[in-house]
Amino acid sequence: MIPVIGVASGALLLGESVTWIEGVALLLVLGAVSLVLF
Repeated sequence: MIPVIGVASGALLLGESVTWIEGVALLLVLGAVSLVLF
């Protein structure tokens, strides 16, 4: 999960290539994945 979160954080920090909608969707996906894994 750490590498995934790192990549996601890096993409969100860029800002220009990731809209807030995509950011929210990504957070929802990460949340769902974490629920499945843990």
